[in-house]
Amino acid sequence: MPGEKRGVAGSAVLLFESDSIWEEKRQPIIIAGDFLLFRNVEFDKVMQLRGDALLKRAATFCTKVQGAFDFYDLLCMNSPYRDYVYDQLKEIASSYDVDGFFFDITYVWPGACYCDYCKRWYGERFGTEMPVDPQPGTADMRNFLQFRREIRHHFLRDAVMVLKALNPNYAISWNGSGNYHLANREADEHADYTTTEFHPPHYLDGSIKARWQRRNGKPFELSLPHEMGSWGDWTLLPEPTLLTMAAVAVSNGAALRPGHIVIPSGEFAGTINPDMIASIGAMNRWIEEREPWLHDARSVPHAAVLERRISEYALVVLPDQAYLPERLQLRIRDYVAQGGRLLATGHTSLYGRDGVRLANFGLADVIGNDFLDISPYSVHYLSAFQRNIAEGVPRMPILLKKTSSPLLRVRKRGGVEALAMLVRPAVETRAHRHVYHQHAHPERVTDYPAITYHRHGSGAAIYFSGSVETSFVATGSPWLRKIVLNCIDRLLPEPVIRIEAPLSVEVTLMKQQEQHRWIIHFTSIRTERTDGTPAFIEEIIPTPTIRVTVRARPSKIYTAPDMTDIVFEEAAQGVRFDVHNVGFHAMVVLEGMPACSVTP
Repeated sequence: MPGEKRGVAGSAVLLFESDSIWEEKRQPIIIAGDFLLFRNVEFDKVMQLRGDALLKRAATFCTKVQGAFDFYDLLCMNSPYRDYVYDQLKEIASSYDVDGFFFDITYVWPGACYCDYCKRWYGERFGTEMPVDPQPGTADMRNFLQFRREIRHHFLRDAVMVLKALNPNYAISWNGSGNYHLANREADEHADYTTTEFHPPHYLDGSIKARWQRRNGKPFELSLPHEMGSWGDWTLLPEPTLLTMAAVAVSNGAALRPGHIVIPSGEFAGTINPDMIASIGAMNRWIEEREPWLHDARSVPHAAVLERRISEYALVVLPDQAYLPERLQLRIRDYVAQGGRLLATGHTSLYGRDGVRLANFGLADVIGNDFLDISPYSVHYLSAFQRNIAEGVPRMPILLKKTSSPLLRVRKRGGVEALAMLVRPAVETRAHRHVYHQHAHPERVTDYPAITYHRHGSGAAIYFSGSVETSFVATGSPWLRKIVLNCIDRLLPEPVIRIEAPLSVEVTLMKQQEQHRWIIHFTSIRTERTDGTPAFIEEIIPTPTIRVTVRARPSKIYTAPDMTDIVFEEAAQGVRFDVHNVGFHAMVVLEGMPACSVTP
């Protein structure tokens, strides 16, 4: 760094350059451009901090936090250490010409924090002692989770406030902003852009994270390691994997930030792999060629759960959303009454803000069912299907297990159609009371509906009495997926756009409003392994043909960026065309779209 820098940052540079930091095996300071990130450089000696500022878990009140890589001594964001951090930030901001700040590991880890500062804060906030072992569904757990969210929110809020007072133009964000696993929206409101990690081989996770971040209306990015594990794995991703991940990101409107950690010492110190440079260059060139169709593109609302845009959607999905604020219930009720379609599962609208179960669903009039009781069984089956719901499904009771919450017994209201019924097992499996060595077989069809269809106003709702989506995630049952797809077809028999493609193809529909243009992204995520080991994409396997039907009449259809025209034919109220030989990604552009809306 140019010039002589004094203070904490300058001292850190001198410490980093000295040999003693390696002789005593302290963790190094990481220098990236004009940024400094301290990681445990003997806090007691270098930073003069006491142990009471360390994050502590409940059971033993020890400072080793589970999930924190087992070797970080994390400092509590609720302790006086936060003021020391703010002073460091101000010193760096005043001593170095920086464009912004990025914070990492700003988490309150599970089971934490029970330091003296947090226990005092909790008592002042909630008027009780902090519970050592709060249980799910209790007021203690609600307050404990609220406490964890608030101390993180306050730390990040105040850090942004300190820096913006020095320079309101700083671009500030932190790792995990816009991460649906955290859903810390109150903290993320203070970020100038959102950014979260995208790791192979969890390809769908990157897509979901991008879609979640889109809702903020802020610039957003996915950061990915150029290693097969995480940063500092000292490996290299296959180029097809990197390109596929880039396609997942940009198809969903995200910027992409790849990162690579240079080997810091030893014989290979400072070396940069030329293959890594080549693959990142290939990725950047691939994105650059497509930029005209990526810039200022916005998702076309079709099926999602974005509260702010509910009226734009053809279908809204509420997967086991136990608590829904009254304002949101009113919005959904009005949306369905005016012609919208709703698919809801499980406990949706059955709980109040305090975590206490209500006497009935808040949306009982919309889904057409009344709550009766919780089922005593952990395993159920679905049967007595209506014909169209069972299309492509074996003619037998379909297993439903490992749901995220207990299945419900409900009573359908008059005029409501049962699409399938619950089947109870022979027994609830216990030690010395079981059939074979798993769950029991299906025994009898009950009087309780498993799936219902209800007309509400000009719209309709389908309700599942169990969280079929979490059962699918846990079991991978293709029959559950097929049943859900059949239900969506019942709700939307003539969607504005229909794609017939292999399951490996993810479809994203974006629009450029000013150009009256739709862009359909096809991202093929085909992995070669099925044995449970991490599956990296090592070769691109083309998808022969994808059929697209659109209930609109575009003036022109072509692939981008090669600008090859696609021949299309007339179909009912629109056009139909095929896309051939899709590799890891294809982009089809529809020009002259009169109205970028999919509302039926």
